[in-house]
Amino acid sequence: MPAPFELPAPLFAVVALAFAAEALTGFGGTVITVTLGAQFLPLDALLPLYVPVNLLLSLWISVRDRGHVSQALLTRTMLPAIGAGMVVGLVVYRVAPPGPWLVLAYAVLVAVLAALELVRGSSAKAPSPVAHWAGLVGGGVVHGLYGSGGPLIVWATSRQLQDKSALRATLSALWLVLGTVLVAQYASLGQLDGRTLRGSAALLPCLVLGKWIGHSAHQRIAPEPFRRLLHWLLLGAALSLLVRKAMAVSGH
Repeated sequence: MPAPFELPAPLFAVVALAFAAEALTGFGGTVITVTLGAQFLPLDALLPLYVPVNLLLSLWISVRDRGHVSQALLTRTMLPAIGAGMVVGLVVYRVAPPGPWLVLAYAVLVAVLAALELVRGSSAKAPSPVAHWAGLVGGGVVHGLYGSGGPLIVWATSRQLQDKSALRATLSALWLVLGTVLVAQYASLGQLDGRTLRGSAALLPCLVLGKWIGHSAHQRIAPEPFRRLLHWLLLGAALSLLVRKAMAVSGH
């Protein structure tokens, strides 16, 4: 990994865009960083730089909009379901790591769900409790296996929380918990040190800029355009995951 002061200049633009997207919708920062930022740094070097700073954004939204966080949904449904799924995914990964075909199927599923939401528009009904739980548990399993469960989790939550601020705040509170787990994991693996933290500090201006742009847009955007933007972002996340894993399968 280059020294922090030698981080590629385009990476700063990518990270600022990622923070703007997450400050706007509560989702998409990691997807954008992984998809575009990996062109400039390998993921095992990039994520320990990005995740601690993204944790600050999740903390800011969670504290600022704490009155919008759906505590009941978060504590009674999301965290138990996703946590159970993650445990299953982590156990499966240790015992018998599945092939890339599983994440390809997952990406196709999320793409289809997002496309259906875009076609149905505001007339779409909220998923049944069983479908909601299945989406959260499935997202947790994939998160435990590949660290990519966010899109399915967002799909499962977006129809339960129609209010844009409630959705953003609740997702941010969830990412705060999951991001803390990730940071602890990076620290236990020796991937966080003074050098990486200096690299994270170099990304702080991107956080300030992205947060300002995204939050300003969040305050101005109407509910229906917000919903459509969220599902376009989900569709893009699924397609980017599909392309990355397909390239890995083909050996490119």
